[in-house]
Amino acid sequence: MPRTELGVATTAFTITPSDTTNVESQTRALYVGTTGDINVTMKDGGEVLLVAVPQGVTMYMSFARVNNTDTSASNLVAFV
Repeated sequence: MPRTELGVATTAFTITPSDTTNVESQTRALYVGTTGDINVTMKDGGEVLLVAVPQGVTMYMSFARVNNTDTSASNLVAFV
């Protein structure tokens, strides 16, 4: 039987924080290029403010949107 690569990202794209526009793909992770806070809307609609996320961290999560309000981290990349 061939091995299926579950959970492995196959593409990535830059995140532009927005208070209204959701990402178009099911995300697997978020890479943080520059330290700061990140206000995330999760797939279930709940919001969470991640405070002082360090540069270079990859957070494994599926999210709907990175909100512009209260997000100070930058150079964000989503892995799909």
